[in-house]
Amino acid sequence: MLAGMARRRAARRTTPWGWLALLGLAISAVAFGRSPEIARGPTEPQAAPQAQRRVPPARVPPRRVPSAPAAPPRAGKPPLSVGSPFFLSAPDCERALHDRRVRTRREARVRPRVGSWNLRWFPRGSAHGRDLDRRTDVRWMACAIASLDVDVLALQEVLQDPEGRAALLDLGERLDALTGGRWRAQLDECAGSGRQHVGFLYDARRVQLRDARAVDALNPGRSACDRSLRPGFGAHVRFADGSAAQLIAVHADSGTTQRDFDNRQRSMARLGDVLAGLRRDDHDAIVLGDFNTMGCKDCVPAHSAADELAAFDAQLTTLQLKRVGADDTARCSQYYRGHAGLLDHVLVSSASPRWSRSALETFGPCAALACASTPRGRSLSALTTLSDHCPLVASPLPRRK
Repeated sequence: MLAGMARRRAARRTTPWGWLALLGLAISAVAFGRSPEIARGPTEPQAAPQAQRRVPPARVPPRRVPSAPAAPPRAGKPPLSVGSPFFLSAPDCERALHDRRVRTRREARVRPRVGSWNLRWFPRGSAHGRDLDRRTDVRWMACAIASLDVDVLALQEVLQDPEGRAALLDLGERLDALTGGRWRAQLDECAGSGRQHVGFLYDARRVQLRDARAVDALNPGRSACDRSLRPGFGAHVRFADGSAAQLIAVHADSGTTQRDFDNRQRSMARLGDVLAGLRRDDHDAIVLGDFNTMGCKDCVPAHSAADELAAFDAQLTTLQLKRVGADDTARCSQYYRGHAGLLDHVLVSSASPRWSRSALETFGPCAALACASTPRGRSLSALTTLSDHCPLVASPLPRRK
């Protein structure tokens, strides 16, 4: 009993110190039991345990895998070699142009020659430009234009973004080299990098072009550049033989909807007022370009392309104009899905003593195929890399003696 009491007194005497000792032991255990990452200073490098040390794998040379065979080129329609060499390829065109110069020393022309060519989104070949096969071959385009032997060429669908301006300069320089001329271009100045422009390409060595300006009224909208449609583009031209004329390049609205058809009718109705203003100064007026006489499927009743063209010719009579080649000389000017259509025209003053008697020439695939459909499974390179339209050239006939 005495011994038990002694142990209880000893326990009471040592309890505070015992708690302190236990606290010290706990702190030591925590301090020395920390993980190595925390115990080190932040800049001290960590040594990984030997068993966990990363050993770089041995360098194994890559296994040679035979390259896959190149994908075959995209199957396309084999080209059809028909017609003038000027519209077969760029090399064929350049050889033919050289041979024509070598064979004959052509006398200076007396009669002026004016033409029109829709260049199909020049130089991209399409609105988006992603189809590389359709991008314009500028080298070939220059040679083809040189072969036309024109003084002035009305242009449609020319882009004037940086790429378009550079291509147009390139085209002019190539024409200078091929013809010895001084080729210049003047186009409408509607803003917008993705829009089509209309204007003239001309040889300043042969003609004088002055008073070039947009003809605002020929846009069927409210202003020259309204709704991404085109104005006309006019200029006074004096030819090398001393004759002069007012030229107007046009590009009417395209499409077969009621809206497209109405836009074309509106532009033609305004042409009368435009000509009335011109004839105070010039009796000779030439209106040329892409009139898009393609009919109206959505109209009630529907109008075929032939219907629209017949109404177009009837309207020209009231405007004192006549369509050159209306006597069946001009039967087509464009190809769409292998079929020919007549969309482009040259109109002259019916009262003009010089231009009322004119001849029309059609070039390119339209001449090569004589307006027949393209053969099934075949293609013409000119329709792919130049334009789906064909150039037209008009010239007054010799005066009767």
